[in-house]
Amino acid sequence: MKGRRIVCFLFAGTLLAFAGTSLGQEHVHKAGEPEKLGEVRFPISCDPVVQEPFSRAVAMLHSFWYQEAAKAFASVAERDASCGMAYWGLAMTYYHPLWPDRPDAASLKEGWAAVEKAKASGPKTARERDYIGAIGLFYKDADKLDHLTRVRAYETAMQQLSHRYPDDSEGAIFYALSILGTAYSSPTDK
Repeated sequence: MKGRRIVCFLFAGTLLAFAGTSLGQEHVHKAGEPEKLGEVRFPISCDPVVQEPFSRAVAMLHSFWYQEAAKAFASVAERDASCGMAYWGLAMTYYHPLWPDRPDAASLKEGWAAVEKAKASGPKTARERDYIGAIGLFYKDADKLDHLTRVRAYETAMQQLSHRYPDDSEGAIFYALSILGTAYSSPTDK
């Protein structure tokens, strides 16, 4: 457990380092309201026209701005219905790994529906299938498996994804969050 905690802190430090490189940078939208979301590079195989809005939605997700991120991912899905990663993003907005409250039954159902849409869209790359498969483990059998079991399954999948794609900083960030989510979900973790 002690080694796991050290890994958790190392990944959390990595997460903060990635976030720190873009703190203070503003992204101005058409309405003229600046957002301090930082810069995200999360390449996807969807229509190139949705790449920037998708990355912005991921930045919102990193900022725990879940409701706005859900709207942004839904907009990406409207613009490219075959973009499985848009539905992955929607599924991610229902999972709040660092919040003490757990998703209710309705949120778990919505998250699973988003995962199913993501899978049905036919993700074009193995990396995208891995992201979708990882969050799918959190929602799968939510009516039968307890929260901590599903959180641990997601963490394991993100660990594998992070090792499989070592140059994917987003994979490292989401893996770090999954470790913290497991720690926060465990009643014995101090």
